[in-house]
Amino acid sequence: MRRFARSGPVGHIAGFMRPRLIDRYLVSEVLWRLGAALALIMAALMLERLLELIDLLVNRGIPLRPVASMLLYLVPYYFGQALPAAFLVGALLAVARLRDEGAVDAMLSSGIGIHRLLPPLAALSAVLLVIAVAVAGWIEPDGRYAYHRTIYDVTHQLWLANAAPGTFFTGLDGKTITFQSADETGTALTGVFVYEDDPPGTGSDQERVLVTTTAKSGRLVSDLVLRLYDGLQTRRRASNPVVSHVNFETLDIGLATDVAAFDLGGKSKSELTFGELWKRISGADGTQAAAEAAAAVNSRLARAAVFVFLPFLVLALGSFWRKAREVHGQLLAGVVLYIAYDHAMNFVDAVVAPNGNAPAIALWLVPAVFAVLSVCLFWPAAFRVAGNPLPATIENIVGALRLRSETNQQAAAVRR
Repeated sequence: MRRFARSGPVGHIAGFMRPRLIDRYLVSEVLWRLGAALALIMAALMLERLLELIDLLVNRGIPLRPVASMLLYLVPYYFGQALPAAFLVGALLAVARLRDEGAVDAMLSSGIGIHRLLPPLAALSAVLLVIAVAVAGWIEPDGRYAYHRTIYDVTHQLWLANAAPGTFFTGLDGKTITFQSADETGTALTGVFVYEDDPPGTGSDQERVLVTTTAKSGRLVSDLVLRLYDGLQTRRRASNPVVSHVNFETLDIGLATDVAAFDLGGKSKSELTFGELWKRISGADGTQAAAEAAAAVNSRLARAAVFVFLPFLVLALGSFWRKAREVHGQLLAGVVLYIAYDHAMNFVDAVVAPNGNAPAIALWLVPAVFAVLSVCLFWPAAFRVAGNPLPATIENIVGALRLRSETNQQAAAVRR
């Protein structure tokens, strides 16, 4: 019975599925490079937000614990953003290492094509796909909600501790607020003055906008939005002395940008898990809320689908290395293609996801196009000895860039 199991169909299937030495070696080479690339990319993405949180700790007097909590809650978001790029870089460098060591040449000389490296990369990519779906569907939404809730609590504590008649209170996004008097609860105000320097959505990097708001009275509503009554708002661009005036009866101003969008009575779409989104889809079938929830689900799944075609793209780009020092051309091509994919997904998200009016299939067009492109690049690299134009194209682009750089340096030297 044992001999039959080993030599029969079950034995053949087990032998096929058993990882070979080359599979284990490739996965190990990818994993540690993936980890290093993931750490570097996440550090680069989180640097700006880290500086903002350090400012809260040092200049605003916020305790270390909530600041560290806010940074921790943001980790799932940046992890999901960095994971595909880290896998692409790690896999490209690992295949380059195999090429430099002669393992790929040995495979080709023994009649084994580059497609032999696809199963271990595909298996690792499948695991990362599951992780990406779990992060995007459950961990990241909970982290977003916890982050906004922490900002709410911190801003509320800052207001209660520092807001007093005749003093200046600075919110988390730089608004300066003062008032003449307040009731015992500190929520009903009179004689309110608010100053904003370049508020979000009103200025640009080249031109600041100064906004001053005065009101007879105001009230701090439940979600930390200051509601002003019977007032005047003036706006002036830094480069233009002309001042515009707007009279208002009611105006809401958030004490912090993130707090203004936070609602204790519910969650935004980005804060809903897959389970909560599915309840909206099934509970409000045919309505606008159901369409928006379906668009949010498809958007997250379509972004995770990048792991389906990344192994093909890696082998298409990485199968042409002769030496490890030549990695820059293919690595640059891979990064450029991934950035193009990410920007295309952002564009489609901006068009489809906000209102759910466009069909959900539109969200899957970008992954489908890039999947076809990756397979088309992979096929000649794996099954044709010559005739693939990709290596020559990449080498020509890199050579042209290098020649242009050298020409500019020579021209600068002549001018000096």
